Amino acid sequence: MPPQKYRIYLHTTHYPINGEKGYVWVVRSDNSTLVLPTATRGEIVITEHLGGLPRIPVTAGGFAPYLKYFKILRRCRAYILRDVKAAYVLLEKDDPDCLYYRRMYHKLPIMFRDAKVVAAETADVGGADRHTCAKFEQRVMCIVYAYGTHKFATTLEGAAPNLFVFLRCLGMPPTNNPLPERDIRDTSVIQRKIRHQFMNSMGMRVFSMIQIFNSMCRKLDQVP
Repeated sequence: MPPQKYRIYLHTTHYPINGEKGYVWVVRSDNSTLVLPTATRGEIVITEHLGGLPRIPVTAGGFAPYLKYFKILRRCRAYILRDVKAAYVLLEKDDPDCLYYRRMYHKLPIMFRDAKVVAAETADVGGADRHTCAKFEQRVMCIVYAYGTHKFATTLEGAAPNLFVFLRCLGMPPTNNPLPERDIRDTSVIQRKIRHQFMNSMGMRVFSMIQIFNSMCRKLDQVP
């Protein structure tokens, strides 16, 4: 696959709007940021506001509309590692399954590290071939089978086809870009703790413009 000039990082977080459920979407490229408060997390937001992005590589979580809409989707490995860690952290230390799941947890970072090496080695030839990508997916499925009936097995199985997209999609980084997480934290999480919620649509628009401005200033190394 030829190098991709553009790539998108997408993240959403809960943010109350006038006492009701709401969300803030943060869509980030290498040189711009969109902060979009909405009352829904549904597919309608993607089709109305992100309609030009279906064939641009996207790094995001496993939310169903993402999987349905975006053609080149790389699942964010941070979410996977968080879920697999919870599989043993939530257990008592003397639970026999705790040590077993902990061993499973350590296998995934090793796999991602191996994939990063392959990505570097194959960058000059246009990316890894299908056989190499399939081998990594098979390694993921071995872990899936090891979890048996644990609910994380279903999560990991669904993510397997999208975990190593960067191997065949040049220009997509092998590690998660920390800046989208910083954007979502600075624009939404901290503000949510301070203000708790938006009070009306005007507040939502003002919030979006201010946070987009702040994010763009950071990209340009300027002080807002």
